[in-house]
Amino acid sequence: MTTEGEFIMSGEVWGSVTLGTYRLRFSIPRDSNGNSLDSQLAFSIDVKAQHGSFNRVYLNYWCNSTENFYGFGTQFTHWNLKGRRVPILVSEQGIGRGAQPLTALLNWIGDGAGGDWSTSYAPQPVYITDFNRSILLENSEISFFDTRDDDSVVIEVWGQQMTGRILHGRSMLDLITEITAYTGRMQAPPTWTQQGAIIGLEGGTEEVSMKLDKILAVNKANISVPVSAIWLQDWTGLRHSYDGDRLMWNWQLDYTYYPQWDQLVHSARSSGIRVLTYINPYFSHPFIANKPAQSSVNYRNLYKEGLDRGYFVQAPGAGSGAYKLWSGSIPFCMLDTTNPAAREWMKDIIKEVLLKQVSSSGFMADFGEYLPFDARLHNSSVSAAEYHNRYPQEWGRVVAEAVSEFQQEKVYFQRKRKTYGDLATFASPPESSDDANDIVYFMRSGWMHSPGLKNLVFWLGDQMVSWDRHDGIKSVLVAALSGGIGGHSLTHSDIGGFTMSDVGPLIYIRSTELLLRWIELAAFGSALFRSHVGLSTSPRNAQLYDSEATTLHFAKFASIFAFLAPYRSALLADASQKGWPLMRHMAAHFAYDPKVWPLTQQFLFGEDFLVAPVLDPAPAIPSATASSYLSYLSSCVSSVFGYFLYVFGSDSARAKSLRRKRISDIGPLNPEDFRNQSVSEVKVYIPAFSDWVHLWTGQEVSGGDLGRTVRVDAPFGSPPVFYRKGSSAGKDLRHYVLTLQADAITVPSDRPRPVLDANCVPLSNEGSNYEGPSQGNGEERSSGGSRRRYRQQDGCPKARIRDIITHEPSPSWVHWLLWKGTPAVAEDNIKWAQMDSPRVSMP
Repeated sequence: MTTEGEFIMSGEVWGSVTLGTYRLRFSIPRDSNGNSLDSQLAFSIDVKAQHGSFNRVYLNYWCNSTENFYGFGTQFTHWNLKGRRVPILVSEQGIGRGAQPLTALLNWIGDGAGGDWSTSYAPQPVYITDFNRSILLENSEISFFDTRDDDSVVIEVWGQQMTGRILHGRSMLDLITEITAYTGRMQAPPTWTQQGAIIGLEGGTEEVSMKLDKILAVNKANISVPVSAIWLQDWTGLRHSYDGDRLMWNWQLDYTYYPQWDQLVHSARSSGIRVLTYINPYFSHPFIANKPAQSSVNYRNLYKEGLDRGYFVQAPGAGSGAYKLWSGSIPFCMLDTTNPAAREWMKDIIKEVLLKQVSSSGFMADFGEYLPFDARLHNSSVSAAEYHNRYPQEWGRVVAEAVSEFQQEKVYFQRKRKTYGDLATFASPPESSDDANDIVYFMRSGWMHSPGLKNLVFWLGDQMVSWDRHDGIKSVLVAALSGGIGGHSLTHSDIGGFTMSDVGPLIYIRSTELLLRWIELAAFGSALFRSHVGLSTSPRNAQLYDSEATTLHFAKFASIFAFLAPYRSALLADASQKGWPLMRHMAAHFAYDPKVWPLTQQFLFGEDFLVAPVLDPAPAIPSATASSYLSYLSSCVSSVFGYFLYVFGSDSARAKSLRRKRISDIGPLNPEDFRNQSVSEVKVYIPAFSDWVHLWTGQEVSGGDLGRTVRVDAPFGSPPVFYRKGSSAGKDLRHYVLTLQADAITVPSDRPRPVLDANCVPLSNEGSNYEGPSQGNGEERSSGGSRRRYRQQDGCPKARIRDIITHEPSPSWVHWLLWKGTPAVAEDNIKWAQMDSPRVSMP
């Protein structure tokens, strides 16, 4: 039957007998202003059991056998989800996510801590296809999208109702506009965030000041680091345990760790540098750590406050009290965002502590994924299982409301100050900006309406300090491209990655090479240019302030990021008005070329720039010797012994363990034992009917009528970047980088630049910029490997990269038997000089 503006079908659900009834309804949805959304068709399916209740609803519909599926929120491993059963469940991403043996080990001993290809902080029940079709679910319950059959799709919702929308659009960008009409659209962050780098530092007042001074002191010719802010996530102090130095989850300033905090903030602001901090919706007892209580009478125990007032989610069973959860060594309780009083309490903490007392210009709003399905909520009308996916969205709303209220207060007092002078002052520090809308916060978790939260920029979570596609630098691109479909238009990543390990044979240490390449990636397409010191368990991670050379490299690309602010401003307007992402898949503008759809290692920055970052290390083959094996075994024993000392030993034993770590940083294998073979080039696909100019050389490249793949030299400091022929933004950037190239990161002139001879050809598709669709059993039909192998033709010399930088290889099964891990690069021995311009060659 039909009513005005809707179509309704109803009937019975049958098995061997009548089981219940169903009702299917279609209608034209309306926006918040009451206008019809003619490109969308809303639908709902209600099922009612004759006896008891149903707990699943399924929708099965046809698709083309060659149709591919993209989106589903922030997906880290696979761009094309055809051939997979995709779960839509907010969760910790996991450590490894398929990189073996790390993932299997952590899933075994850590109750799923390793994750898998599907685990995501911010999944979304929405997709688009290469046939310009799209479906969006409005349900917050757990759901699954099953695309394993060639010609059908099955959507499964764990509930009694399924609601959603069928969307129409003529292109990927049209569909993104329709999707974001529902999700909300991200707004431009404050202007100051676009003018330079946000540098992550840690260590207390003295350490932070020393490192910042060291960074600011680097100035070579016309290159210095443009710093917009420093990000001090350890402002609450640290607790020390078996899983390293963890933050104190009691959102109060640790004056013993950061004495003279106000002077630190004032000094930074006087140099035009803001201070950012950190918070999450979890609370732990501040006095269970191995440190004394704060001496300040103003230091509050927020854990006890929330516990006494009933502001935390409750354990199952009446009278069982707050739900006690664990994050590694940290026991904690979780804010109940369904409790209005708890929300106001949390907002007051953000406003009074972070924004006023600590004078933050922004912060990381972390976590939000941990709500247990069996928890009891203050709002008993909603189950924790249904609310689980919505929790990070509501946590974000609490933050957004606090920021908005603070800004309104600030405007009010600024107006009073102008009217009444100093008789009406505001409680923020005198160096605060006159612009009230100057606060930014970044989150990794989210749900469907998170993109509509004001002042928010997404960050892509905790990647491993590795090159792999599961949880390393490659996963950043897939996450940004897939998330952009669902409205995550403004994203960025921790420069250099975050998660590391140096226990036994599980060696994941941030190498200088990885850091340099991540810096290059972040300058193009990211909404923020923000570094991270990484997981604080080892002094071996490479840092941007380790040497003048690394800092200059960081300065160069931070300067490029700042220079691109006007171009990015136009893209930010598109994001707020149309929902279009800054970092776009090639199909967003070249969908007519079928070869662009599978690409996952190059992207478009807006419409004018094509970027193919270097995502693979220089291949390194260890030369196994008896001494290498003995050194490896010795280092493993030392590492395990040090681990137990750190966990169970005294403070002096811990100190000895850390000193032993630093001494062992020389590594079990001499760098000379590695035979390095490197091809400093990247394959880049140029779409058909498009003309581009190589940023660093000015060489023009055309895709012709059929498209073509070119090989591009990619020495440090010159990642493959092209701009559209005729683009004014591209020409301006070209002129700007010419002023920077004289100070590019290079090798001494007496050492040859790595060159790939024309006779060196790929052996296979391994390492290619491609991800194929999946088979119906969920296994990949074809996917690029993490490294490209080359065979040496007659007369073809092996290309070498070790003259540029000592490579630190990522762990693999083979390397397990050969090495514990090479040391971080001793960059004092690296020289920097003018390098010849990279080349672009076409087959």
